[in-house]
Parts: sequence; C-alpha cells; structure tokens
Amino acid sequence: MYDLSKCLIDFTKCPADVKLVDHFTELSAFEEFQNCFDDNHIRIAIATADPQSPFVRIKDRELMLNSLFDFLKIPLAYQKDKQFYDEVLIHENNAVLACISAYLRFLHDLDWTEYQTTKQTYDVLVAESHRKRSNGEDLDDYVTRRVKIQGHLKKIGADLKILEAKIFPDSHIARKINMEEQKKIITYAEKYSEENSYL
Repeated sequence: MYDLSKCLIDFTKCPADVKLVDHFTELSAFEEFQNCFDDNHIRIAIATADPQSPFVRIKDRELMLNSLFDFLKIPLAYQKDKQFYDEVLIHENNAVLACISAYLRFLHDLDWTEYQTTKQTYDVLVAESHRKRSNGEDLDDYVTRRVKIQGHLKKIGADLKILEAKIFPDSHIARKINMEEQKKIITYAEKYSEENSYL
C-alpha cells in the first residue's frame, strides 16, 4: 500500500462515490480540475507531480506508472487502455498534462508565477537575439546589443533552472507544460489582437 498522506492532496481520503473537486474544494478553483471528466486524471497528476508522493520516488518512469495504474486499478486489458497508458508515459495525454500543470500551480503558487514571468522575459530576449541588424544600426551598437542580451539570457537562464528544479518533477514534463502554456499565451494574444494595432 502506498501512503499519500504527506501529499498536499491525499486523494485516498476521498470517498469512492464523490468527485475529487467536491471533496477537496480547493481544487475547484482550477478549471482543469473542474473540466476533468475522469478523476483518475487528477489522481495521476497528484501522484506523479507531488514531491511527497511515494510514486515520485520510483525513478524508473515505466515502473512508476505500472505501480500507479495498479494502485488506481486502471485496467490495461484493451487497446484503448494501453494507448492511454502510453500517452501518459510520454506526457502526450492532454487531459492528464493539464491536470499536472494545474496541480503544480496549486503546489507552487508563488514560484509558479515567478517562473512563468521569468520564462516570458527569457522568451522575449531569445526573440530579440534573433532580430537582424537594422539598416541604420552601427555595427558596434549591434554587437553591444547582442552582448547585453547574452548576459541577460545567461542570468535569467540560471534563475529559470533553479525555479524549474523546484517546481517540475523532471525536465521533460517542464518542456511539455511550457509548450502548453506558450500555446495559451499565443492564443490569448491572437484572440484579442487587432489588425494593424501597435504596442
């Protein structure tokens, strides 16, 4: 038996006939949990993202997931079940990924905000580093600008690595979640942008 009592949310305390968001009302603040049609997605997110989870201590991901699916009594008898398992294994199941992202935000509220803000600044600097030398820009000014950007990227990159190690169980999930977060930012901006508008 695995003990999840040290996790921020111990889903084993939720009665079988009650939805997790109803039993743990703090989860209802996150739309990813509210919109989740299968509580096992939330359970997988908690068990694989909470640093106090006994499953996180199992370093072999396949062994960890096999143990978790067995613990949650998620069957692997049919092709559909195996496909779900494979998607979770490689962080390709969007519903589970959304729940992991929400749970990490819940766990690391202030660090998450700092991480996302720092990541956005880093992305702006990366985009700026790709900007070509403008027609009127002196070569010395161009090089000075690039060296400054490199310095900022180095410093902010180091900060990001520290925050990433605090928040994410591994770098692979960090990349996947960041890709999803980036899609949200782009989608939001495109949704409200106007043609020929300037900042």
